[in-house]
Amino acid sequence: MPFCSNVAGKEILSSISLSRILSEEIGSLSDLQDLELSFNPHLGGTLPTQLGYLTQLQTLSMQSCSFIGPIPASLSNLFFYTFL
Repeated sequence: MPFCSNVAGKEILSSISLSRILSEEIGSLSDLQDLELSFNPHLGGTLPTQLGYLTQLQTLSMQSCSFIGPIPASLSNLFFYTFL
């Protein structure tokens, strides 16, 4: 079931048929705590290094997407994540 929500630091974009790539501009969302992108099979490409700028990120879910390539080393900057 498609679901989209934005609640105080949480961005849930699950199963809403996102396509193409995840923009490098994602890094400007510095207060983002939870990012749910799961079940968007047409969302792919490489993961932007800027994901590592999301220093408040606790949850990053990308299940059933089409990302390719290595996990950016910048994600090691995220100290507080509970689910990846």
